Amino acid sequence: MKIFRNSELNNTENKVSGYCIVFEKESVNLGGFTEIIHRGAITQETLDNSDIFATLDHKTDYVLARSKYGKGNLLLTVDDKGVYFEFELPDTFKGDEVRSYIKRGELNQCSFCFSLDVNDKSSEKWSVRNNLQYREIFKIDKLYDISLVF
Repeated sequence: MKIFRNSELNNTENKVSGYCIVFEKESVNLGGFTEIIHRGAITQETLDNSDIFATLDHKTDYVLARSKYGKGNLLLTVDDKGVYFEFELPDTFKGDEVRSYIKRGELNQCSFCFSLDVNDKSSEKWSVRNNLQYREIFKIDKLYDISLVF
């Protein structure tokens, strides 16, 4: 199962950057539950072993950049804060459209899509907090995309 989650977005004229995953920060209500990604839940090795796209709104026909097993025009690095990303917007109609949305302030967040190893019961833990399901993520198996979202 692929899971989506929002985070931070920054930009300059042609470069988009930010943190697609922020460690130790509880999410907003994601539809009946909140979650937290713990530090160490994803490693540089996991990123380098994944084929990751940068997209708009998780649309596979809106590819803006790609890191295929650690190589490509999408830079992804793990640091103490989380997973940082950076890429240049393509010189295409879609790139220009995204650039315009960012400049106008309509596009200002990032989301990500990941999966867990269903056979690894220690990769997540569920409990109840504040009358909501609360999920803690300890190990992400694969990252599929980071997405600029409205």
